[in-house]
Amino acid sequence: MSFRHVTRSLLGASATLMVAAGAAPAASAPGLQVSLANDAHYPARALLVAARASHALTVGTVHVTENGAPVSGLTVTPLSTANQGDFGVVVLIDTSWSMRGQPEQQAMIAARSLAAQRTGAQELGAIEFNKSSKTVLPLTTDPILVSRALAGAPKLGHGTRIYDSTLLAIRQLHASQVAAATVIVVSDGADYGSSAHLRQVVAAAAADHVRIYTVGVDDRSFAPRTLAALARATGGSYAKSSARGLSHVFTNIESQLTNRYVVRYRSVQAAGRRITVRMTAAGVPGQWTSTYSSPAAPVPLSLHQYSHALAGHTARSTFWSSTLAVVIVAVASALLLVAGLLIHYVPRSRRQDMRGRIEAFTAQPEPETDEASEDRPSQRFGTRLDARLSSYGWWSRFREDVDVAGIESSAIDVFLFTVIATVASAAVFSVLVGSALVSLPVILFGPVVMMAIVRRRVAKQRELFSDQLAGHMEEIGAAMRAGHSVVASIASMTDDASDPTRSEFQRALADERLGIPIDAALGVVAERMKCKDVSHLALVAELNQRTGGNMAEVLDLIAAGCRERAELRRELDALTAQARMSRWVVTGLPPGLLVVMLIIRPEYLHPLFHTVGGAVALCAAGALLFIGSTVMRLILASGR
Repeated sequence: MSFRHVTRSLLGASATLMVAAGAAPAASAPGLQVSLANDAHYPARALLVAARASHALTVGTVHVTENGAPVSGLTVTPLSTANQGDFGVVVLIDTSWSMRGQPEQQAMIAARSLAAQRTGAQELGAIEFNKSSKTVLPLTTDPILVSRALAGAPKLGHGTRIYDSTLLAIRQLHASQVAAATVIVVSDGADYGSSAHLRQVVAAAAADHVRIYTVGVDDRSFAPRTLAALARATGGSYAKSSARGLSHVFTNIESQLTNRYVVRYRSVQAAGRRITVRMTAAGVPGQWTSTYSSPAAPVPLSLHQYSHALAGHTARSTFWSSTLAVVIVAVASALLLVAGLLIHYVPRSRRQDMRGRIEAFTAQPEPETDEASEDRPSQRFGTRLDARLSSYGWWSRFREDVDVAGIESSAIDVFLFTVIATVASAAVFSVLVGSALVSLPVILFGPVVMMAIVRRRVAKQRELFSDQLAGHMEEIGAAMRAGHSVVASIASMTDDASDPTRSEFQRALADERLGIPIDAALGVVAERMKCKDVSHLALVAELNQRTGGNMAEVLDLIAAGCRERAELRRELDALTAQARMSRWVVTGLPPGLLVVMLIIRPEYLHPLFHTVGGAVALCAAGALLFIGSTVMRLILASGR
C-alpha cells in the first residue's frame, strides 16, 4: 500500500470519528430513524424520519414534545409528495477519460432516469467533474431545464476531483435550503487533483445534514476506496455496479430517499436553554430522543459593529469586492478628476456679444432679496459654478431652454437639484435592491429625465406661442390700419397679451429701445420660439421701415397662414395620438415590469443586480430601450 493511500485512509477514519463525536446524543425508536434536516433554523425545526412501510406517518400519529411541552405548527410531509423546499438531489457525474464509452453513456442515461422518477416538487441538480467542476444544472424543479441540461453528451477531460465537486454540491444544497439534501456521486476511481480533503467534505456534509450516496462503476479503472469512505463517513451508502446496472442502482436510491417524511414544527422554548426533544408515532414501539441548545438571544449591535458587519457582508457577497470593480472605480475617479481640472484650469473666452454686454439693462427685474441670502455659501457656489460652465456651448443652450420653458428657478438651480435628486435616488434604490451596482444606471437616468422634462416644457411653451400668434398678428394689423407704426402696434398688442407671447415680444421691444433694429430683435424671438411666422413679421417690419405703406393686409395673410398651420398641427396630433401612446406604453412596460418583479419576487432578479453579466445586460437593455423610444419619437416628429 502506498503512502498516499495510507494517508487517505487515516484521513477518512479520522473524519468518521469526528462526525461520530460531534453528533448530538439521540436514541432512535426501533421503528423510527430520525435525523436533522438541512433547513432547521430556530425556532423553526425540521426532522427527517424514516419508518417501515407498514407505518404511515401523519400529523395525527406523530407526537413531538420539547422539555415535555407540545410543539406548535407540526406538519408531516412524505417525500413522495414533496413540497417546494422539502427534497433536493444533486447528481455528480465523473467525466474523466477513464469513463469514456459505455460508462459515461450509461451514467447519463441513469441521470435522465432519475430525473424522470422525481416525485412532487423534488429539486434536481447536476455537476460534471474531471480536472474542474462544472454545474450543468442548478437545483431546479423545471422539467424543461432538467431535460435540456441532461440531453447532451459531456466533454471528457483529465483528473477526478471527487472531493471538490462534492463540496460544491453541498454548498448548492445549503444555499437552496432544502430539508432532505442528498448527493449522489458516480465515478469509477479514486480522487485525483482535489484541493479539498475528505475531512473537509465530511465536516461540511455534517454541518448541513447532507447524505452522500456513492456509486462505483466497475470498469478497467475501478478503485472504490474513495467512494466507499465518502459514503460511510456521511451516513449514506456505497453501491458497486456495472455500467448497464447504473439505472437500477439510481432507482433503488430514489426509492430509499422518497420513503421518508419531513416533520416540521416551531419550538416554543425560550432562547439559550437546553432542550430535550422526544418523538413518538402511533403504532411504532419506543420513542426517539435528542437534545440540543437553543441559540442565545441576539445582542443588539452598536452602530460601529453594524457598519463593520455590513461592510464585511458586502465585501463577501457583492460585485464590488472583485478586481473589475476596483478597475471601474479607479477609471471613473480618474475621469472625474480630469474633468474637474479641465473645468478649473482651461481658459474661458471673455468676449461677449452686444446682448451679453447690455443684458443687465434688458433683463426682467428680479425680486428683491436681502443681502444675507445673496451672501449664502450655496448662492456663492451656484454663481461660481454657473460662471465655470458658461464657457461651454451646451450650458448656454440649456440655460436658454430653462428660460424659454418658463421655469421660475435658474438654470444652475435646476442643475444642482437634478444632481442631488439623482444621487439620492441612486442611493435609495441601491439600498432597496441590495446592490450598489444598480446606482450606475440610475445616475445616468437622472440627467436624461431632467432634460426630457425641460424639453417637454419648452415644446409646450412654443406650441402655446404658435397657437396665440395668429390672433396677435390680427391685432397688430388692426393697429397698423389705425395709423400706428409697426413698433407701436407690437407694443399695443403686448400690453394685452398673455405669456409666453407677452414676455417674448417685451424682450424684442426692449432690444429695439436700445438701438437694435426691430427686425433683428424679432429674429431673436423667432429663433428662441422656433417659429417661422415671427420671421415673416420681422420681414414685414423691415419692409415697412424701408418703403413705408400699410402692411395690414400682409399681416392678415400671415395670420391666416398661422391659423391654418395650427389647425393642421392639431389634426396631426389627433391622428398620431395612438402612435404616441404606443410609444409611451412600449417604453414604460419593461421598467414597470421590473418594478413589479422586484416587489413580487425580488430573488428572481438577484442575478440581474448582483452579477457583472446581469449589470451589463441591464445597461444594454436600458440603452436599447432609450434608442427605440428615440427612434419612435423621431418618426412621429417627421410625420408632424
